[in-house]
Amino acid sequence: MAVTRNNLSMKMNGKVGAYSFYTSTGGRQVARIANNSSNYGETAKRTVAMQTRRSRWGNLVSFYSANKDLMARAYERKGANLSDYNRFMQLNIPLATVSLVKDDFMRGMAILQEYVIADGSLPTIDVAEVQEDGCVFNLLTKIDGEFADKTIGQISVDLLDNNPQLQQGDQLTFVSYTNAGTTPSTIRIYRHLCEMTIDTKSAVSFGTLKYANIIAGNGLKVVIAGQGDVFGQAIIHSRSVGGSLLVSRAKITLNSDTLVRQFSAPEAVKKAIDSYGVDADKLLEPGSSEQPRPTHMPEMATISAVINPPECGRLKITDNATGAIFYNQASLPIGSSIAVTSVASAGYRVTDMQPSYSDPENIDVVGDITFTLTGQAQ
Repeated sequence: MAVTRNNLSMKMNGKVGAYSFYTSTGGRQVARIANNSSNYGETAKRTVAMQTRRSRWGNLVSFYSANKDLMARAYERKGANLSDYNRFMQLNIPLATVSLVKDDFMRGMAILQEYVIADGSLPTIDVAEVQEDGCVFNLLTKIDGEFADKTIGQISVDLLDNNPQLQQGDQLTFVSYTNAGTTPSTIRIYRHLCEMTIDTKSAVSFGTLKYANIIAGNGLKVVIAGQGDVFGQAIIHSRSVGGSLLVSRAKITLNSDTLVRQFSAPEAVKKAIDSYGVDADKLLEPGSSEQPRPTHMPEMATISAVINPPECGRLKITDNATGAIFYNQASLPIGSSIAVTSVASAGYRVTDMQPSYSDPENIDVVGDITFTLTGQAQ
């Protein structure tokens, strides 16, 4: 917080170091110890609930750090003022259960979880089956056997003929992860990517692509690369439209949750919390392992509208749980269900609303959503 001064009274408002300054209703200058929500400094609060959350953030941060190049444009539906990192955390904090000891996190340890690594409007490519050496995805193909001895053109024709959601020029990114390490504290995440642009005229051999070990048959299997008993996979479908990148929602599917269960167990959580430290006078605060947890305050999302021209209409947002109605902007908990509709102004009609949803009466709020309404005079 910045500190401001009233030039007439020289009173301060804001934060300086460990203190906050404000002016009371009676005009008196007041100073008090500032709230410190970090884990650092003498005034930092280290409750059990806070340290549990911090111990789970470590694995998320390690995973993001290893994948920030992939996620630079992977979150199509993030708000304009939201960073890729913040959107990743927004989507995955509710999924995070792994707790890492502070020193292990600082050394780069990471455990694979079923995180959301892309989120957008294109259809999801789901996993149909997890096999010993890779996941089978629900992309249909009439090719039987390995892709390596086919050209990208041949594969593209086959995929387009059998998967109407795909288009010429789209890209498929095959993502494989493995967890490997000789001891628990040396476990690392290893990633292998194979990217293919759908091009029916390409004479390039698919086998020349990096990590291009894909077998077609009853579905499309991505064979894992690298070593490790635990692996996870996903396919991201992307498309460039008018300078914007559309992506599919992609969530990692694991072959085993052995490591997740190991590092989410109560003893692992306690060990991680202890490594971050807990205030002695906060041990009986709600949220400790000996007491029921307090009600979780939900993460909030902003639903907003960009209207062109501004006078053509407005966006009506209905909270399906409460029936509350908002126009053009609403702040609602992630997980809410909303209905949206455009309301045209007199003398105008709304010609387009983006993003479009198959069921605009039941939209799941998974993060910030910005709708664009376009209209014209009648």
